[in-house]
Amino acid sequence: MTTATFRDPLLASLAPRLAAIEPRTRAVVLGLDSARLGMRPPGGGWSVAEVFEHLVRGNQAYLPSMEKVLAEARRRGARRTYRQSLVGGLLLRAIAEDNRARLPTTSKMTPVAVREGVVEAFLGTLARTADLAREADGADLGVRMWSPIAPVPINLGDAFAIIVTHAERHLGQAERTRRAIGA
Repeated sequence: MTTATFRDPLLASLAPRLAAIEPRTRAVVLGLDSARLGMRPPGGGWSVAEVFEHLVRGNQAYLPSMEKVLAEARRRGARRTYRQSLVGGLLLRAIAEDNRARLPTTSKMTPVAVREGVVEAFLGTLARTADLAREADGADLGVRMWSPIAPVPINLGDAFAIIVTHAERHLGQAERTRRAIGA
């Protein structure tokens, strides 16, 4: 996903961040066998595999809602300049990678079991996000939607930013976990 292909300023700003997630993901899992991927850090917390399962669950919750709202935005045709919603801004600040505050997660987002091929599943959700961003370029990103994770109103542009920011936050967690398990 390159910035040159986007007319929309939000999508153009998210494109390089989204593109950086795959190589960062590959680096964090490089050389880890399934036992190491599943190893939790000594101080507690999720394993690297559990982090990716959490990300897959989150992205899989968001993407169908985003597809539906994008179809609605296209039907409307009118385009407004994107403005971050109040709740979207609060969520984005809360999940920013540099915000180290522990945040609770919902039960449906807790990685109880990790699927086979979780890293590739995560990367697949990123590819779908990139495809959706290309489809959304030129559409009204201010179309309102409800977060599929918490019953709060956001908009389509917020949803794109949430997926990218959430991935960045948890990649930081996966990197710290890798160091903590001595890998």
